[in-house]
Amino acid sequence: MENKKIVANLKDSLSLEDTKNYVKELSKLPKEIILCPGMILFPYFLNQGYKIGVQNVAMNEHTSYTGEVKASLVSSIGGEYALLGHSERRYYFHETDEEISKKIKCALEHHLHVIFCIGEEKKEDPVTLKKNLERQIYKGLQGLSKKDLEHIWIAYEPFWSIGSGQTPSKEEIKDIGVQIKEMIKNHWNVNIPFLYGGSLTEEKAKELASVSEIDGFLIGKASSDIKQLLKIIEVAV
Repeated sequence: MENKKIVANLKDSLSLEDTKNYVKELSKLPKEIILCPGMILFPYFLNQGYKIGVQNVAMNEHTSYTGEVKASLVSSIGGEYALLGHSERRYYFHETDEEISKKIKCALEHHLHVIFCIGEEKKEDPVTLKKNLERQIYKGLQGLSKKDLEHIWIAYEPFWSIGSGQTPSKEEIKDIGVQIKEMIKNHWNVNIPFLYGGSLTEEKAKELASVSEIDGFLIGKASSDIKQLLKIIEVAV
């Protein structure tokens, strides 16, 4: 896929029947895509030739919590990725930077690659946004080594954009990508992939496809429709 990374966050959009139909159509998708289904539907996506990720993991491996899923379990059944720090988790479930940091460490400890989501709740001026993203990055990745960072991608997904049809401009996203890569390079001396997500449509993906700072896309709502997902992939890569 010309080195573009595509992550499909299926959220909790699919019913059991939807999932069965979706899996039947999977062969239309390129094998490099990463699929993140709801955990209860995880088994339907295993052994299909695709890399599979979860949308969350527990922040503690040493205790038992009702309703949580440990990174060790995800890894043991064939999961390879964990989508952590998503803006919906931050906003609706009040996840803090410190909690997300613990989850990232658990995921890495159990050999999961991390797609680390950052973003702002409402549209901010460039200076405030930079400080906000710096805080999320440094607190979320605090204590990690350069080797750890080799297993992390950063996805910028502004919460105000999700489902709204509104997105930052091409220039704004490019600038954010440059800033984030510089932060990581200066602090850890490693290059890290930068993904964009947030109301990603076929038109927006086509507009952003030529931006060299964008290494891939995190696709949310549109990914639950394979035809729509395919159209985005075709123009994005």
